[in-house]
Amino acid sequence: SFLFRLVPPAYADDARLLQVSVGKSFGGFIRGQGTMGGIYFLVALVTSMVLGLPLGILTAVVAGILMAIPFFGPFVAWAPPVVVALFFQPEALVPAILIMGVGWFVVMNVVHPRVMASSVGIHPIVVLVSVLIGLRLQGVVGAIFAIPVAAVISAFFFHYLNRSKGGPRDVTSRAARRLEARQ
Repeated sequence: SFLFRLVPPAYADDARLLQVSVGKSFGGFIRGQGTMGGIYFLVALVTSMVLGLPLGILTAVVAGILMAIPFFGPFVAWAPPVVVALFFQPEALVPAILIMGVGWFVVMNVVHPRVMASSVGIHPIVVLVSVLIGLRLQGVVGAIFAIPVAAVISAFFFHYLNRSKGGPRDVTSRAARRLEARQ
């Protein structure tokens, strides 16, 4: 509230938009990461159950937590069931690697962009491009914060686009305006 008192009254609406979009974007990002962890928990649990690996719940929980850690976690999330297979059932090592690898590939390349897009409200391609741009510009930290920053930029872009063009630009709104103009 202190910072909002510093904002000139003419920019109060923009400051509120920034507050809401940042809160929604970062909250959505955290929810998306949690969802990814839950999905990969299921992948690891199914792998452990299908192969009859011991410590299935523990390895699934660890894999899910690792997947929920932005940027670093997904690269090691496949390991817990594979390590258990290595030490307790070496004959299940290759199937564990294959199942966890295929699960990781599907989750990271198909599910992750869609979950993040629905969590923060931007298109999956924008999610992938923003992560690549963030990684290129600021390294690991840029990749971690790229999705929420892209969501905030997107919120501002569409807010000003709708404000400058006389309202929402979706098909139904345009059709309603045309119908109103005819009448």
